[in-house]
Amino acid sequence: DMSVVAERDGQIQGWVSGYRLPNEPGTIFVWQIVVHKEARGDGVGIALLNALLALPAAADVTRLKTTITPANHASRALFKRFAQQRGLEAVKRPWFDSVAHFGCRHESETMFSIGPL
Repeated sequence: DMSVVAERDGQIQGWVSGYRLPNEPGTIFVWQIVVHKEARGDGVGIALLNALLALPAAADVTRLKTTITPANHASRALFKRFAQQRGLEAVKRPWFDSVAHFGCRHESETMFSIGPL
């Protein structure tokens, strides 16, 4: 219900998957978004997010959330652009801490919240 694949000339250019947060049914959490390296900069990421929100399963969604590591500059830029195009701010706050949650085996993650959509 909450996945979209982007294709060009029969080749997969990207995909996005998400789910509704059980404690926030009006919110889609973007679990993963991937854009093929050859399609980056072509607007595929924004198109995927817009297509995700256009799905029938997202008809009453009012917020989009995701977590992003500090080193993932591409995802940070994507969600910032997505929010800007909608005239919204991507509110950021610490979410998962490298030490407390991952035992220093993974970077900390920041929660991005965009809405109301």
